[in-house]
Amino acid sequence: MKDQAAEATIAAVAQKFTVGGGVAASYGGITANDLLAYVGAVVAVLGLAVQWYYKRKDDHRKERLAQAQITSLQEDDE
Repeated sequence: MKDQAAEATIAAVAQKFTVGGGVAASYGGITANDLLAYVGAVVAVLGLAVQWYYKRKDDHRKERLAQAQITSLQEDDE
């Protein structure tokens, strides 16, 4: 019985948020195309940030590897 009451409450809250989001979008003049454009831009920026992070991490790894190889060659010469 408690589960049904909780589900009903969640459904009612979700419906209010949906209606509120629709009203806010209408008030702000955001169409579905605008929303998709904004979501696409956010995804593109996040993708760029992820690529930058992992490329930077890879560059640091390669730099440490090169330094280790140089150190190893210098020790072999001595």
